[in-house]
Parts: sequence; structure tokens; C-alpha cells
Amino acid sequence: MATDGPTVRPIWYLWEDGAFWILSGSWSRLPALVRERPRIALSVDVCERYLGADEERWDPRFREYLPLLGVS
Repeated sequence: MATDGPTVRPIWYLWEDGAFWILSGSWSRLPALVRERPRIALSVDVCERYLGADEERWDPRFREYLPLLGVS
């Protein structure tokens, strides 16, 4: 259902040096939507809940994507 109001979207994120980075790919419409309407709210959950503390067990697609963002 389309809406013109708030929506909840699960996303990967990075909180670093006081900045909230949305991790998405070129296929995503979310960055353009945020640029069009920058008034947003964030609800943050802890990454370890989904990925675990052992980075070697993370999905390779996620591990390979982080260096492209300059995250090591």
C-alpha cells in the first residue's frame, strides 16, 4: 500500500563519528527519497542481533560491501 506519510524500512546502517550512514546499493530508491524529503526518524537496533559478533560468519556480500564504503 502506498502512503504519503511515515513508513518503516529496515536498512543496514553505520553510525560513525556522529554521522548516520544509510548502507544501500545503486538499485535503492531510498537515498533519492531522503533527498526529496529529508525529514526522517530513525529507529536503531543492534547489528549483532542479526549478524553476530564474529565477522567471519557474516554474509560475504555484507563483508565485501563495507570496504566500498570506506569502512574497515
